[in-house]
Formats: sequence, C-alpha cells, structure tokens
Amino acid sequence: MDKDETGLALAGELFKLSVAQPQRARMIIDDELTPLAKRFPDDPDVIKWLARALCNLSVNEPQNVRAIVDEIRQLAARFPGDEEINGALAMGLFNVSSYEPGRERAIIDDELAPLAARFPDDPGIGEQLARALANLASQEPLNARAIVDDELAPLAARFPDNADINFMLAVALSGLCVGDLQHAEAVLSGELAPLAARFSEDADFQQLLAHARRRWGS
Repeated sequence: MDKDETGLALAGELFKLSVAQPQRARMIIDDELTPLAKRFPDDPDVIKWLARALCNLSVNEPQNVRAIVDEIRQLAARFPGDEEINGALAMGLFNVSSYEPGRERAIIDDELAPLAARFPDDPGIGEQLARALANLASQEPLNARAIVDDELAPLAARFPDNADINFMLAVALSGLCVGDLQHAEAVLSGELAPLAARFSEDADFQQLLAHARRRWGS
C-alpha cells in the first residue's frame, strides 16, 4: 500500500470511528482527521472523509451547526467540482435550514439552490434541496403551491426515478391537501395518486397516499 492509499484508508477508519463514537467526534476530527487532511491537502478522496465527519457532527451539535458548515464550506471551496465533498456541504446546509427557523428561504436561495444548479445531475445534492423545499412548504402554507409548482416539481422531474426526491414532492402535495381543503380531492387524485402509482413498490409512498385518502379522499 503506497503513502496515499495509507492516508485514504486511515481517513476512512477515522470517519467510521467518529460515527461509532459521536461523543468523541469533535476530538477525532480536530486531533486526527484534520491533521491527516493537512498531510494530503490535494487529495479529495482523503478530504471527503473529513467533510463527511463534519457533516455528521452538524447533526449532533445543532448549537454549532453554522460554524461546522463553515468548515465544510472551506473544504468544498478547495474542490469546487467534487460531488462528494459538495454533497456533504449540501447536507450540512439542509441541517442549518432545519435548525435556524426563519432562514430557510435565504439558505435555499443563496446556497442550496445554487449548489444544486452546479451539480444538476447529482441526486444526493438534489435530495437535500428537495428536503429543504418540502420543509419550507410546510412552514409557509400560503406559498406552498408556488413552492411545489415552481421549485419542487421541476426538481423532481429532473430525477423521475429517484424515490427520495419524489417522496419529498409527495409530502409537499399531501401538505397542500391540509392547506387547501377545497381543492384537496383534486390534489389527491390528480397529483399525489399518480405520483404514488409511479412508486407502487415503495411502502412510504403507499402509506402516505393511504393516509391522505383516509383524511381527504373518497
């Protein structure tokens, strides 16, 4: 195993250790993963493990989420074309949008959507944008229809076979039924049911559709 392969293997093991011992994750990142990344500053395969470890940390330390995401952003800036490192940034940005109510729209418009536009074929980054949009639609019922039509549905159309992204669309459509009882049946039969039919083997879609039918359908 050459020097680069040794660094890569060690970075992967340190990442796994940070996941297995979340209470020690910050120490593992600061004392071991970051120094290792500095030894291989031009190797994205090593840096991605640091980015992923920081992304996990952003989930476990919501009070520090923005500072942690700033660390990931610095890594992504060094590798602007790397999908995995920028994918970790996208996940971190979604976490910021979840933990900072009232800033969801700004985070989507200023950071997540531009990042997804840079990687239009990356379903992982697209999923983080879809999750943020679905959350925003649930928090802004007066704007939910526009969010679905102008942002979430076009995003899902780019990934017609991706269950995760399309499920976020389904969740938002279900939310439209709550926010507009007058048109709930039309949304259910004209949009949600056909979407669920495309993912007929997916239990999550079928459960969501069944719940919507019990509440708003016939």
